[in-house]
Amino acid sequence: MGKTSNKNFTLIHNLLLLLIFTLALWVYGLTVFVGSIPKIENIDDTTETDGIVILTGGSNRLDTAIKLLNEGKAEKLLISGVGQESNLASILILSGELPDNIVDLLDKIELGYEAQDTMGNAEEALKWVNENNYKSIRLVTANYHINRSMTEFAKLMPHIKIIPNPVMPNELILDNWWQHGPSKKLLVIEYNKFLVSQITRLFK
Repeated sequence: MGKTSNKNFTLIHNLLLLLIFTLALWVYGLTVFVGSIPKIENIDDTTETDGIVILTGGSNRLDTAIKLLNEGKAEKLLISGVGQESNLASILILSGELPDNIVDLLDKIELGYEAQDTMGNAEEALKWVNENNYKSIRLVTANYHINRSMTEFAKLMPHIKIIPNPVMPNELILDNWWQHGPSKKLLVIEYNKFLVSQITRLFK
């Protein structure tokens, strides 16, 4: 009886140590992940690419992508992950700032309706890239989302040059983020998704 109790105690002790180690490793990884989120002032916003791909779902992305298109940074713009009920007019209404010549840009903007997640965005973008025979794209998404997006896109497009173009969303606070509930929740969720994408990439 005593030996069984000792074995059970040892097992529980080892499991607790493993749990504590795993939690500490996760917290450390989260800290590194947040620290790796690109600073907006370090963006390469001058290199021209064949196309621009914007991933829907956050503030300031559309304005940034249209501004880049208007500046001649690419031939076309793909807005990936658009809802089935949306059209270009309804999407542009959501933009805070549109250039005066937006009408001249309409034939350069295409919508992608198939993507439901980041992997879907990459698959949709790959199809668009192949159809247009592009060799390079600029990827526009939120700065907290750019690392996972680059992972998924690079996995499907190792032959394509991808310029990351992170955008700072209004809803995210990086300074003392652990004290800001919405930012903390957003970053923890994104970090977990990033871990899954990295693990998935290792086994493929």
